Amino acid sequence: MPALTLRDRLRRICVGTILAATGAGLLGFGLDYAVFRLRVATNRSPYGSVVVTHYTAIQKIISEKAVPLSAHICVFGSGGMAKAIISALDDLGYRTVTIVARNARTAGPLAEKYGYRWLHEISETEGYQALINASPVGMFPDTQSCPFSDVHIRHAELVIDSVANPVQTQLIRTAAALRRAYVTGFDITILQSVEQFHLYTGAVPEQATLNAAREFVQAAM
Repeated sequence: MPALTLRDRLRRICVGTILAATGAGLLGFGLDYAVFRLRVATNRSPYGSVVVTHYTAIQKIISEKAVPLSAHICVFGSGGMAKAIISALDDLGYRTVTIVARNARTAGPLAEKYGYRWLHEISETEGYQALINASPVGMFPDTQSCPFSDVHIRHAELVIDSVANPVQTQLIRTAAALRRAYVTGFDITILQSVEQFHLYTGAVPEQATLNAAREFVQAAM
């Protein structure tokens, strides 16, 4: 995964980990972005030889799900997570992307920057192959809220939620009930944590350690 200098890349995506100060300045890694991108491009397992950050996690999710470049993708939200996801999609070559957000101050410039479409809300007639929630909608305590309707979820092939608490958000529960492929925010958080651990220590956690950590956290939530 390429290192990012704050000077060159901070304006493009949110940098999730500041690793060290060097002669060239602080070294940062955009973790949301990498997690998203590697899953589109390489078809590697989440905890294989290439371990990923929050930047890496988003890359990895899309790669493993083999989302075609022709896919129509909808990203809900226009904050920091959305910026990382949008940047990853753009770098990977996805051109049919719609940003859904009511905040004109953030959504408008974000869509314009990448040449994507921006909508305040989605029509029931709109159909997408992949739905990505990059907003806090559905986060505790507002656990009954969902960014997408059942109609949109039913027509989608893949649903991704960035919300980690609860693990089973309303969006994920609906996707599961409709037998759609999905990735939870907790999955993304695990991938992010693994890469952060690797960046700080140089070590890669064993699968058994990851499984135990996952079970511990889930039991405490």
